[in-house]
Amino acid sequence: MSNKLILSLGSNIQPKRKNLTKAINELNQIFHLNNISSLYLTEPLDDINQDNFINVSAIYDCSFNDPY
Repeated sequence: MSNKLILSLGSNIQPKRKNLTKAINELNQIFHLNNISSLYLTEPLDDINQDNFINVSAIYDCSFNDPY
């Protein structure tokens, strides 16, 4: 039985886009990519002095069972 794994990924450390691409490529070796969102630029919360984030969401098919 295939379950859905939905992940929200983000990076604010340079090179941001390359970091996300590497993460997606690593996940693609373990799970089957079903769908992926566009990239989104977001500001950090709580007025923390840090760079903006690039975010993406991905949906994977996986065979993990619900632990509950």
